[in-house]
Amino acid sequence: MTPSRAIDPASATTSDRIRQTTLSYHKRAEHADFQQRLVAGKHGPVEYGAWLGQMLLVHRALEALEDAGVRAAHATSWPIERGHYKTDEIEADL
Repeated sequence: MTPSRAIDPASATTSDRIRQTTLSYHKRAEHADFQQRLVAGKHGPVEYGAWLGQMLLVHRALEALEDAGVRAAHATSWPIERGHYKTDEIEADL
């Protein structure tokens, strides 16, 4: 997570506004017990697999939208690019 910065509302992209609006949620999630245990490698295969399964659903949805051309309408704020697809890697891990 990048540090918070002041955003000029006149030049803020949708991505900037989303990042600013959700910053407190991300910080809270980063310090949650589950995330701390995940980073420390303290989850077993079942817990990790369940989390990874959730990430697979998120990535599939984003990648499907990208493939459908949704990005064209949101070019300055789209969160994923074809070169950053993760579905194949997540499926391989599962």
